Amino acid sequence: MVVLEGSAEAIPLGDGVADAVVVGNAFDHFDADRAFAEIRRVLHPGGVLALFWAWPADDQTGQYPALRKVDQAVESARGATRIAAA
Repeated sequence: MVVLEGSAEAIPLGDGVADAVVVGNAFDHFDADRAFAEIRRVLHPGGVLALFWAWPADDQTGQYPALRKVDQAVESARGATRIAAA
């Protein structure tokens, strides 16, 4: 196993090398614009971004306003991509 130091805003991978980026219970702590740009950069064409939370996001948007921004970003892309909600 290799461990690399980085952050969502500075992912220590080359361009287009990742099959998937998975984020759990954390996206509301990121600088969303910088994180999305980095995720786009490291994902290869057809790669997948998976976001998940341990609670329903719509129940927490009052307490965590950044979740509303993530939900809005996902919803705006949903019709143009293969994003699926579970």
